[in-house]
Amino acid sequence: MRYSDYPPKAQRVPRVGDATRIDVERVLAIKPDLILGWQSGNPSGDLRRLEHLGFRVFVTEPRRLADIASV
Repeated sequence: MRYSDYPPKAQRVPRVGDATRIDVERVLAIKPDLILGWQSGNPSGDLRRLEHLGFRVFVTEPRRLADIASV
């Protein structure tokens, strides 16, 4: 998300982490209905913690563009 700047509205999306960590406190503050995780890109401990806190977490690992549609 740090480098997402297109379209310009992307800059207004709250940043709650990056490829190395998730800011759990910020996630708690925005109370999302669903959290999307990337298996090899998000710390599994952070994702498990969010699940234990009661959030719905969906973890995926698309390797090709076509994989996204099959999830």
